[in-house]
Amino acid sequence: MKTCYPGYYCPDPLMKAHDATLKCRLGFYCKAGAYSMTPGNPWYFPNPTTSPDKTGDICRKGNYCPENSSKQFTCEPGKFMPYEMAALVTECIACPDGKYCDVSGIYDLSTKDCDAGYYCATSAINPRQFACNYDEICPTGSKYPKKCLPEEYTTTAKATVCQTCADGKRCIQGSVTDCSAGTYCKSNTVSYCPPGKYGKDTVKGQSTIATACTDCEIGWACSQPNSRSQCSSGFLCNGSATFRRPNGGSDNGVVCSPGNVCVTAAQQQDQCEKGRYCPNWGSAAAEGLCYAGYFCGLGFVKPTQSPCQPGHYCPSGSEQMTKCPPGTYNDGLGATSRNACKTCPEGVQCDSEGLAQAPIFIWKDTTTGITYSDVCSVNNTRTSPSGSVCPTGAVPCPKGSYCAKGTAAGSDTVVKLCAKGYFCPGTRA
Repeated sequence: MKTCYPGYYCPDPLMKAHDATLKCRLGFYCKAGAYSMTPGNPWYFPNPTTSPDKTGDICRKGNYCPENSSKQFTCEPGKFMPYEMAALVTECIACPDGKYCDVSGIYDLSTKDCDAGYYCATSAINPRQFACNYDEICPTGSKYPKKCLPEEYTTTAKATVCQTCADGKRCIQGSVTDCSAGTYCKSNTVSYCPPGKYGKDTVKGQSTIATACTDCEIGWACSQPNSRSQCSSGFLCNGSATFRRPNGGSDNGVVCSPGNVCVTAAQQQDQCEKGRYCPNWGSAAAEGLCYAGYFCGLGFVKPTQSPCQPGHYCPSGSEQMTKCPPGTYNDGLGATSRNACKTCPEGVQCDSEGLAQAPIFIWKDTTTGITYSDVCSVNNTRTSPSGSVCPTGAVPCPKGSYCAKGTAAGSDTVVKLCAKGYFCPGTRA
C-alpha cells in the first residue's frame, strides 16, 4: 500500500495511489497521505469518528493555496494577506499607501508604517520609498508629502514639522534671507512695489509697502516693478504716475494742454514762449512764430489771438507790440512793419511814441466865426488860446521856429529858427 500523493487526498484506505484523483480543496494544502480534502479543518471531518486529518492544513494568513496544493504559497513583497484560507494569488492585497511590505508572507501591517520624513505609495517594499523635499512634511506613516502653507517652510528636507517664516524674510529650501531691496515680504510671499511707486535700493527685509517703496517723483513714471522712466514729452507726470504718457485720473498725470509745452521729465506745464503759439494738446515745443500783424504773449494758443493795435506795428514772431517812434503815427490795425508808421504833418511836434492818429488842431476864427481843422497851433493872431485843442502827444511849433513834417518834440536838430528877414508867429510854419 502506497501513501496518497501530495496535493491529493485519499479517503478510502483501499485506494491505490495511482487511482487518487481527488484534489485538495481551495484554501488548503494536502501533504502526502492526506485523507481529507480540508486537512486541519476542525469543523469538517470526512469521518466524524476520527481525529482531524493533519497531513496538511488550512492556508494561513500571508499565504494562498490554489486547488490541488501540496504546500502554502506566500504573498510576494509589496503585498499582504490578512485572512486565512486564501485560494488564489489574486487575493494577495497590495500594500496600501503609508505602509510598506518588505518581505513575503506579511499579514499584519500594524508595525509597517513608513518612516518619518518619508512617504510610501501603494505596494511599497521599503519604509523609505520616497524622501520628503524642502517645504514639505512627512510624519510617520505618510501616504504622500504634505506641503507647508505659503507662510511656512522647513529648515531641512525629510522634515516632519513646518515652521512660520517671519515677516520681512524669504524662506525657501531651508534658507532664510532678508527680503531683497525694492520688495516687501509678508507670509513668505514676495511682493513688488505697485505702479506709481518704486523700490528703495538700499532697504532690505521690509514687510510693508510704506517701508519698502517710495512714490515716483514729479516728472517720472513707475509702471514696472522697481523701475523708473522719464515722463514723455508732451505730458506731465504729477508724482506717483503709473504711465509715461498719462491721461488723467488714476494715471496721476495729464496731457499738456494748449498754450503750454512739456519737455521730457517736465516738472510743470510751461506757458508757450512769447512770440510763438501752441495750439495742440501734448506739445513738447511751440508750433511756430506768431503771424505778422499780431503779437503773442505767454501761453498763446493761436497765431492771430491778439492783433497789433493802432500806433504800433508787429513783425512775425512779435512778443509784444512795437510803438511807432516819435514824429510818426499809425491809425490802422494789424500793422506788420515800421513802414506802416506815417509821418506827422508839418507845423506840429509829435513828441510821443505810439500815436494812433494824426495830431489835428481845431480852432475858431474870432472875427468870422469860422471853425477850422488844421495842424495844432496856439497864440495865433486869429485864435484865442482858450479855443486851442491839441491831441495828446502833439504840441504847437514854438514861436520864432518852424517844423517840418514828422518833427519830434524837443528835437533841436529839426525845430529850426526863422531865417533873417522873416518872422514865425507860431502858426503853420
